Amino acid sequence: MNLSGLATGMAVALLIGLWVRYQLSYDRFFAGYERACQVRFNYSDHGVIRNQTEVCLPLGDALKKDIPEVEHVAPVFDIGQQVMVVKDKRIYGDVQYVGGGIFAGVPFCVVGG
Repeated sequence: MNLSGLATGMAVALLIGLWVRYQLSYDRFFAGYERACQVRFNYSDHGVIRNQTEVCLPLGDALKKDIPEVEHVAPVFDIGQQVMVVKDKRIYGDVQYVGGGIFAGVPFCVVGG
């Protein structure tokens, strides 16, 4: 009984450690990750505070104008699960529209599109 409890505790501690490592490594694959941030919107829904990633589009221009540290703004709009079709191929996935500023702030290599 004591040995199984110790083994379970060690397994849980290992899983928590792996989860923390994953969370801390998020988006560190590109240069300048420490300067990147996401603006989120908090609102009250009948007394419950909710949080969402969608904000009004003019906010990006206002942030760039009013805060000199803001170098690039890239609006992102999530349209959810969509079907993308190219000739006879269909791809199902979560689709997001992203403003052109994303390529100035995040060095993605884009082959075409």
